[in-house]
Amino acid sequence: MVTQPDSESKQEIPAEEMAERKKVTQWLVIAVAVWGIILAVGSFLAWDRAELAAEHEGVSDQIDLQTRLWKFVIPLTAVGLFVGGWVIALKKKR
Repeated sequence: MVTQPDSESKQEIPAEEMAERKKVTQWLVIAVAVWGIILAVGSFLAWDRAELAAEHEGVSDQIDLQTRLWKFVIPLTAVGLFVGGWVIALKKKR
């Protein structure tokens, strides 16, 4: 069972199509990075429901800063690692 085509049967992709693919891939990487930043900012600004439920004196979003920073750093790191790995894989492929 042959899983890879012969080197003779490989087709050349036109330069303009390669440029278009590269451009689309770059925009896709940027979109994923922006999406991750939006998630991180949303996590930072979100109320912590468990802490708010414990407060009976009215609703407030006064969560300690360290908790809010962790809520920002964790999704930003996860998306950053994903995008970074993706960029490295694309550069190695070239």
